Amino acid sequence: MRVQYGTDGSGGDYEASRIYGIAREGMLNFGLYGAPLPFLALGALVRFSTRVYRRARTGSVVAAVLAPCLAVSCILAFGSDLDNVLWFMVKQVLPSAALLCLAVVRADRSASAAAAVLPARATSGGAA
Repeated sequence: MRVQYGTDGSGGDYEASRIYGIAREGMLNFGLYGAPLPFLALGALVRFSTRVYRRARTGSVVAAVLAPCLAVSCILAFGSDLDNVLWFMVKQVLPSAALLCLAVVRADRSASAAAAVLPARATSGGAA
């Protein structure tokens, strides 16, 4: 009788290896009305990645590095489960974004240090 209802069939150690996609994952987690919810998040991700891509086409180095990662994330988000998308983001996007943030902070410090030195030279050069 326990096997019929699934309480003794696998001993509770069964793990699903199917990739359901965002619609079925939304249904599994939130019921029938939860299926459209992940598509709202996907739409926001696509909109954000489109903005980054447009900035990359105008010459932004930061956007040019992040745009390919975000494009792949949109494709993965449509057909993969959330854990696969998050693993891709942690593995690929996060290191790129961290390096870019460090480079931008360092460039801002260098630019502000150069701006502080240049006016001092201009005033001292004019007095001599």
